[in-house]
Amino acid sequence: MAIGAVACILCRPDHKLMTWVGGLLFLGCYWICLEGLEWLSLGYLAAVQKLDDLNGYTVPDKPIEELVFVWAFGMYWTGVYAHFTWQRPEISKG
Repeated sequence: MAIGAVACILCRPDHKLMTWVGGLLFLGCYWICLEGLEWLSLGYLAAVQKLDDLNGYTVPDKPIEELVFVWAFGMYWTGVYAHFTWQRPEISKG
């Protein structure tokens, strides 16, 4: 995912900021969903995640690997969406 995000930025440098913001927004939405899931069903995430298979680093009870993947996916998907919708950069006339 991260390599795809870098490729999108290299292909469309004008979308660099949009790509970073997309990754952070997706990470934020995902974080809110995980918190809601944990609030609705206490202990569910700990029961279904195989934390023993991961490196053990967590950011408030969330595995760092999962958060990095979600962030990279958000960055990648922002670029893919821009390519599929043929978005063009705004050209200022000033």
